[in-house]
Amino acid sequence: MNEIKQLLHFDFAADQFVAHGAPLISRETRKRLELTRRKLEEVSSNHFNLAVHVPPDRGTVYRTFLQLAPQGIDTLRQVFHTARQIRRLAWSLHYREDDLPAIVCSDFLPLALQLITDQWRYGMTLGLFDTLLRHWDHPNAGLLRTFLADKLQHYTRKSPSILPIKENERFYTEESGTDLLAIHLIHNQQRLSTVWQSLHLPDHMHGYAYFAETGIAFTQRVLPALQFEQYIPDILAFLYLHQRRDTTKQCLSKVILRIQGSDNLELHKQVKSATFDLIGDPNNDVYWKPWKKANQQEKEALKKAQRIAREWLTEEFIALFFAQLAMDKEREDFWISYAPHVSWFRIFGHPALKDHFLHEKHLRPFWETRFGFLLGTEKEESALVMVIKNHAFIEFSNSAEPFYAYKLSNPLCPDLSRNTLSVQDLRPYRDMPLLMNREGNVVRSEGKFLRHTGWQKFLTWWLQQYLGIS
Repeated sequence: MNEIKQLLHFDFAADQFVAHGAPLISRETRKRLELTRRKLEEVSSNHFNLAVHVPPDRGTVYRTFLQLAPQGIDTLRQVFHTARQIRRLAWSLHYREDDLPAIVCSDFLPLALQLITDQWRYGMTLGLFDTLLRHWDHPNAGLLRTFLADKLQHYTRKSPSILPIKENERFYTEESGTDLLAIHLIHNQQRLSTVWQSLHLPDHMHGYAYFAETGIAFTQRVLPALQFEQYIPDILAFLYLHQRRDTTKQCLSKVILRIQGSDNLELHKQVKSATFDLIGDPNNDVYWKPWKKANQQEKEALKKAQRIAREWLTEEFIALFFAQLAMDKEREDFWISYAPHVSWFRIFGHPALKDHFLHEKHLRPFWETRFGFLLGTEKEESALVMVIKNHAFIEFSNSAEPFYAYKLSNPLCPDLSRNTLSVQDLRPYRDMPLLMNREGNVVRSEGKFLRHTGWQKFLTWWLQQYLGIS
């Protein structure tokens, strides 16, 4: 063998190879690798490893269980008798088909829990826990809380999936768990919008019923505080992650009413954006329908919040029209003060105008119902049409144009149900009588109004006299 090595000039010694190879990884590199390993372990320990286990045959598990459940536990045990079958059942409790209820929402949940007890494995905890948080607001959630409390009481292992549940057990196994969690977050100055990270829970739980209750409890507790404003951005961030309209309505209706006395303009802007984004058009009653269990006081609060949101939207469009189209600060300030009385409005203009204003992202969803085409005019000319009580008011972007007031019952009043109008529709005859003369001693219930120095005083008086508003 040695002769062959010599002929081939092949000289290899394992001990020498190891000795020469050792310095290839320097001490500094080894330190960095060790530091990286520790960081990975820390990241892993800070994230709950609760993956959603969707049994491939959960539909079969679900249908089989509901079909056999009326026959009792003994019949069920003949089919569900292995740990594997029961584990699949544990992850199928929230599944439902057609008009049938989920197992967790049915009268047969106690039978399912008995089967799970027969073949109990702590790996089944995750399926039960996931179901509990999904259906926290269902009457049967109490059965799941009691069941999990009993199992967690005897849990002594350190599984990275179950240990975070065990450590925060009081938040999940007590009926007032969501309220306890809200108090915990407030007292420990932890953010509501990062509650999932605080509890080491996965992102797919953002919209679960458990967190709806937590968000509502948190909002109710912080809004009465003198320093309530500091909590609102966090509540808004939570609602954007949670994405449940009923929760948003419960929280934002309270927030909207609470900030009415605040002069924090940035806060108002944030709440407006969240209201329009998460609830929707305040003129659409479907979006603002009370949630199922709302009491009379909550319904009234939601109605008030909707009215305020409607005023906000009106103010936004009035400001946009007069600031960017008419470029008239006096008229903008005047009509914004009457926004609470405007029941309907629409901007009419050249088709290109609509595309131009689509960059106003917070108003983009409302353009379809708040913009109409104006024919027979230059690209720059536009008009704002508003309805206040029984009158339609028309302001043109060109400040040289008069202001027009029509009774809605007047045949010459523009047809406001149309999305396209012409300039002729808005001012059918230019010699329309004056609403009032400069001296104010000739006054009519409808007509055109020529602006002059101090015009606001005259128009304010007319609105009060003829419409009873100020």
